[in-house]
Amino acid sequence: MIVISGLTKTFGPTTELAGVDLSIACGECVGVVGPASGGRTALMRILATLVPPSSGRIVIGGLDAVSDVYRVRRLIAHADTAAVPPNRLRVVEYLRLVAGARRQPSSAAKVAADLVGLNAEAPIETLCDGLRQRLPLAAALAAAADVLLLDDAFRALDAADRDRVSEWLVGARERGTTIIVAAGHDDVPELCQRTVHLQDGRIVERSAGTGDSLSLSSELVGA
Repeated sequence: MIVISGLTKTFGPTTELAGVDLSIACGECVGVVGPASGGRTALMRILATLVPPSSGRIVIGGLDAVSDVYRVRRLIAHADTAAVPPNRLRVVEYLRLVAGARRQPSSAAKVAADLVGLNAEAPIETLCDGLRQRLPLAAALAAAADVLLLDDAFRALDAADRDRVSEWLVGARERGTTIIVAAGHDDVPELCQRTVHLQDGRIVERSAGTGDSLSLSSELVGA
């Protein structure tokens, strides 16, 4: 589903990524871990087509992520806790807009809000910072894209919400959704089947995860 070859990103004299190679199969969940300055967020923003690479190639769903940006964007949903959601809407209204843009049923909005522990009827402007940081994850879940890019998306969840979201993602993974979770070393969920460690813009270690041992056990999966 995703093939990254020789990916490099520089910002002036700073090298964020230096020759990253990574292939991810359809229906696979991969964790990308490392320090905040290690390049994981740069990798996720490039995969989300928000910034172009300096060199190298990314193919997502058979499409070049640089020359075919708009078609690639139809395949992906990016949960970035730094994103600023609109204040003028209620949570469910915002999530319905996201779901509708991806041709998902309006009911997906309420399901996504419940999964991340948000009051669907709450005005976004009344949410505290911690709850507001859950909105990008809820939007990604409501979009039900072929590829989910989750950048530090679990950090704002409590244990119960984390378990619910992980279980839903296991179901999505088993239905063929490809998932990348970027996080600190202590924040990678068990649903990841393998993990790559980024440091100084390079993959320095690859390890197996525990995600293959997880199975479905909730009605929330597939909701």
